[in-house]
Amino acid sequence: MSMPIISYSRPNRDWVFLVGPAWGGRLGVHTLAQLEERGVQILASGERVWLPMTDHPTGWFWVSQPSTAHSLPSRTSVVSAARRLLSPVRSSVVWR
Repeated sequence: MSMPIISYSRPNRDWVFLVGPAWGGRLGVHTLAQLEERGVQILASGERVWLPMTDHPTGWFWVSQPSTAHSLPSRTSVVSAARRLLSPVRSSVVWR
């Protein structure tokens, strides 16, 4: 499955990952703080974003187009992947 990502053509642009519903409850304060300190912002459920349009130049473009309109990764799986990728590297080797 392709991860649909959109962005806006301007310097220091943000990427918007389009996701499906979350599993479980709300994100915890600790998780939100960890992501925020690394520059990740979680939009509120139902918040609108501009999708790229071929017939009207809005400035938004696809970084990664979806492969299908019927299947989006869950918010939970995308947040979990972001936390793993943004967490400090922990070495399993002990140096003496």
